[in-house]
Amino acid sequence: MQPLETILCEATDPSLPIILMVSGGKDSTALLCALAEISADFLYKPEVVHFNHSLREEASLDEDFVRNLSAKYNFRFESFLLDVKGYAQKKSCSIEEAARILRYEKMRDYVSGKKPPGVIYTAHTADDQAETLLLRVLSGSGRTGLQGVRKEIFLDGGWSIKRPFISATSEQVLQYLKDIGQDYMFDKSNRDLKYRRNFVRWKLLPIMREINPSVTENLRDLADILSLEEDYLCSEVKKAHEKLKIIREKNYLRLEIEEFIRYNLWMRRRLLRLLAPVDLDYRKNLILDKMISSPSTIGALEIGEGWSARIEYGGLIFEKKTAEDLDYCINVRSGDTVEIPGSGRTLILTFVDPARADFTDKSLEYFDADLINLESIHIRSRRDGDRINPFGMCGSKKVKDLFIDMKVPRRDRERAVIVESGGVILWLAPFRRSSDAPITDNTRKALKIKVIDNG
Repeated sequence: MQPLETILCEATDPSLPIILMVSGGKDSTALLCALAEISADFLYKPEVVHFNHSLREEASLDEDFVRNLSAKYNFRFESFLLDVKGYAQKKSCSIEEAARILRYEKMRDYVSGKKPPGVIYTAHTADDQAETLLLRVLSGSGRTGLQGVRKEIFLDGGWSIKRPFISATSEQVLQYLKDIGQDYMFDKSNRDLKYRRNFVRWKLLPIMREINPSVTENLRDLADILSLEEDYLCSEVKKAHEKLKIIREKNYLRLEIEEFIRYNLWMRRRLLRLLAPVDLDYRKNLILDKMISSPSTIGALEIGEGWSARIEYGGLIFEKKTAEDLDYCINVRSGDTVEIPGSGRTLILTFVDPARADFTDKSLEYFDADLINLESIHIRSRRDGDRINPFGMCGSKKVKDLFIDMKVPRRDRERAVIVESGGVILWLAPFRRSSDAPITDNTRKALKIKVIDNG
């Protein structure tokens, strides 16, 4: 048995369905041929999937080559046409990244619902691993990125993606193809140095091999070491994450700082990456940690995709502004049940006998209906300069100052509901009512206004 066939045999469970991703290049061609040699006793016949990226005139020749090779071994063949250029333009990413994303998205769709679940094989080699590590070093990746290409990735539905040749070198692959007399397709774009991976492959790695001929194997081993360590560290981060006090709502997350700040700097940075709703680069991660350590020195930080971060009353807040954060003003009458835009709350108005008023329920307030212009009751969002005559206080006060005095978090301030009549604020719901239209012994009819959380 050839060395590559031995490697593949050790990595393969013959009782599982196997799907090969085959481009027609040397690595995937060797994978297909090697699997064919050891598949006689497999429970399921392997399948082959090919992707036509629509990037080269010769792409149809690659597809024909893989189709014919699959037919030679009586493997089922499927081909998919991908609009890589269109996706790259739409997402403002490189051609390489677009092709990779589309391939794996299509594979996930292809195996979705397939029973029993099995394994998807790709033909990544140690050389691919070395190139990936160098590219990630050049792009400033941290420990997580320096794992390189994982040997196995688990998908939904029980399927996984495995790289059985990740320990083998391109030299071994070429020798195997030579030994069995198998040709393969060559993509001329793989020599185009405008692609970063090609520059690393044809320029950078050869120079590094002059310094150390074993650089490919050393980088492969480094990825193995970091991958094992990363698995352990991720388990520790998960344990720490479970101890944190976190409030999650739509477009909102609050982390209590008191427990978080006790962790060391490395753990805090990893937790921030885990908690943040968008990817954090190194600089933003540093700034966030500084915000937490010295909350008075930095205001708010825009972290991307409409999200911002800030420190507020002992918590780190991640929040995203959406189309729901709009001004509103709604006329309401007794008997109405109104969902309040963007607040996640509902308001209910009813007339009740004042003798039956329950003043212990903090979700509602009562007002003397005869002292209110019932035709001009509105609920609305806050506005700059809003003032209220707080119950139990003399004179009026700015709503903004009242919130500050009450230490109401900004998120809750923005969800507050103004209930007004005739331009006078009756209730800053659910925080403070005004001194206007109070229930007294002379009240004949009470207007009950209740605000409930929809969640």
